[in-house]
Amino acid sequence: MKPPTQSVRATESQPTTTCPGPLQIGWALWHLTWRNQLSWRQSPVLVLHILGLPLLGYLRASSLLSLGGAMLFTIDLYTYLALPLFCLNGFGGLVRDDLQEDTACYILTRPIRRWQFLIGRYGSQALWTWLIATLTYGAFGCTWWILGMANWLPAMLALMIVAIPTVLVYGAISALLGLLTRKYLVLGLIYGFVIEFGVGQIPTNLNSLSMTNHLKDLLALYPEIGEHLARDPEQPWLSLSLLMVATLLSLGASCLLFSHREYLHAEEMTR
Repeated sequence: MKPPTQSVRATESQPTTTCPGPLQIGWALWHLTWRNQLSWRQSPVLVLHILGLPLLGYLRASSLLSLGGAMLFTIDLYTYLALPLFCLNGFGGLVRDDLQEDTACYILTRPIRRWQFLIGRYGSQALWTWLIATLTYGAFGCTWWILGMANWLPAMLALMIVAIPTVLVYGAISALLGLLTRKYLVLGLIYGFVIEFGVGQIPTNLNSLSMTNHLKDLLALYPEIGEHLARDPEQPWLSLSLLMVATLLSLGASCLLFSHREYLHAEEMTR
């Protein structure tokens, strides 16, 4: 039998493994996200996104000469089209890009569960995407101000607020598509054309499958936007609830899929 002093020393010499808390995980993944997004490869894309689309809106709005027309153009161009595509590109490779760069392998060897990694990456990417969307809407608002359009500030703030559920729901759907197949861009475009622009236009209960319809109900809550959309928000809280349900279901399915499917050694992940 070892003396007590030797047992104590043996215990002290053994490395202790502590599980990081949620704040530590979130901060580390947020740091990883913004550093990756501000790389030399991604920076030109961000500048083009933040300034290029508002410039296009400015050229179009200069011929419309009304806040209503400029705002509808912004909603059609950015809220319904560019922002979902931006989410598809950013959230679709949420896990696959990290696996290709061996980032996920390094992190997952630490005491962190797969679903924690996925939720942390999703939250960090959602915050980053919303910040980019906020800057872009701010640039759109500056073009409205330069053109001398009245009451542009409430409309711009409303678009920034509605961007939160927009990023959350399309980000969760895109993350799920990215875990289902490596061709998530193609699958996302098919989903957009079939569900968002196809089924969403059918005047039946099936159009509730379209997230765009629910976003229209939320936008119509704001008088500056609702009068130009020609849409009365019948049940805005129901639309918000359905958006959150779609977000949670997609995110839950993504966590289950990532926890029980091996991606690293799959044939589709080979370089």
